Amino acid sequence: MFRIKDKLSCEKTNPDFFKMLIHFNILVTYTIFLIEKNSSKEIYHFYNYIFEQYFPENTPNLNNIDYKSIFTGKYAQKTIRIYKNLLELWIILQEKVRLDFEDMSVLKKVEKNISELLKEF
Repeated sequence: MFRIKDKLSCEKTNPDFFKMLIHFNILVTYTIFLIEKNSSKEIYHFYNYIFEQYFPENTPNLNNIDYKSIFTGKYAQKTIRIYKNLLELWIILQEKVRLDFEDMSVLKKVEKNISELLKEF
């Protein structure tokens, strides 16, 4: 399992950064598919499995993440935006154990942001 240790360099040359973006892309695409198929149980397990791999290792509370010290480099700001949106959805998922069509606009926005970032590569 991958954990964000101290910092994640958000640069084209970092394979861990690219891997994270690919995982986030799969996460969002498949979550949208599962919402459309009304498969809430699968969403819960899949989203948790993928996203929890990218929790910062040295952050005891997810409400107090110091994003600027974790995500560094040229694409840090875009990555922070994506990460915050995914974390927000993860919190919703923990509270109501499902994502639904109400959450689709956030997912679509994140999907667009990830795609734009991946085009840079």
